Amino acid sequence: MIAYGFWISSLDSRRSALLVIQNLPVERSARRAFGAARRNFVDSIALMRVLIGKFTKIFVAVIGGNALYYIFEDNLPAVFRHRIFALDWGLLLDLWICILCWLLLDFSSKLIQRRRR
Repeated sequence: MIAYGFWISSLDSRRSALLVIQNLPVERSARRAFGAARRNFVDSIALMRVLIGKFTKIFVAVIGGNALYYIFEDNLPAVFRHRIFALDWGLLLDLWICILCWLLLDFSSKLIQRRRR
């Protein structure tokens, strides 16, 4: 019978309430479990930091790319102006500007990380 990681056996059938915990290295296994949980928690925090950094970079790239597109939209040829609720060359140009902004942010952040080392 296993209860909470301990092996429990009955000494006497007449006294079933008398249980003896067999000698197992419970403290060591509990420390391992706690250490694993702590490592998983630390790993999840590190993962969240990475994901938040990537999300922030993408968010800034999309907002910046759209801002650049709408600033220069009046100076673009009619073909590259986006019409509302339509798939057109203006939407594709807006997408490319956002991708270029993201590549610029990604390249600059990697360059800054390399210079810090």
